[in-house]
Amino acid sequence: PAQKRRRGARPCYASTMTRNRVRLLLGALLALGALCVPAATGLLPERVAEVARAVEQVRGRRFERAVPASEIEGGDLKRVLRAKLLEGFPASQDDTVNTLVAIGFIEPTPNLVDLLVDFYASQVVAFYDPEPRRFFVVKGGAAALPGGGDAELGTDAGERMIFAHELTHALQDENMRLDRRMKDLKDNGDRSLALQCLLEGEATLVMVRVVLADLPGAQSAEIEDSLAPLLSAGALERSNVPKEMPDYFVDQLFFPY
Repeated sequence: PAQKRRRGARPCYASTMTRNRVRLLLGALLALGALCVPAATGLLPERVAEVARAVEQVRGRRFERAVPASEIEGGDLKRVLRAKLLEGFPASQDDTVNTLVAIGFIEPTPNLVDLLVDFYASQVVAFYDPEPRRFFVVKGGAAALPGGGDAELGTDAGERMIFAHELTHALQDENMRLDRRMKDLKDNGDRSLALQCLLEGEATLVMVRVVLADLPGAQSAEIEDSLAPLLSAGALERSNVPKEMPDYFVDQLFFPY
């Protein structure tokens, strides 16, 4: 059924903010006067606790417990993403891929799962995983790439933005038990995608308000509205998508945002 086919296009719920989206928002926030200084070098749990308090204030809900946080190496990240991707498929890997090809959703793509895992991993700076209920920061994920393309992600504003988004998912998980809900919707792709859109929309709004709260005079509907086009700037995000990546998977990755 079409509902089942739609599942498996992204890892079974583990949310991430893409690098390009963070760059766009940081550029706009800098124009508004956000302080772009190197991120604090304090212990990760302390930084997480600090941003969690800001998320609580914006969202009007309190965490039941501190959110566990740790760094994850690139190789471990890919193993996590692969496991969640395969878990999200409605059938075996071969059956799922062959069905998508037969229906015409994608063209035959050699090593498709490897390509997907590499692509997802390239987009991740940090993520919240509801199954172990833990917040992960990719080790070196915000460091500058050749040419300095990711230097802004290592600023205090960039880190605060990313942390606020993912910690909002942690707060959602406490209230909705996301892992259980997403597994219950595994065979209903439309409802699963609708829930993902709700979760990402709320996390994005909270993220923006957390960062704007640090800017004098920036807490207004007009400022938030001015950022709206950047939150749907799919053209820039797609500029870094490998040409061999099927559009089907790219659409499913970006659509909830």
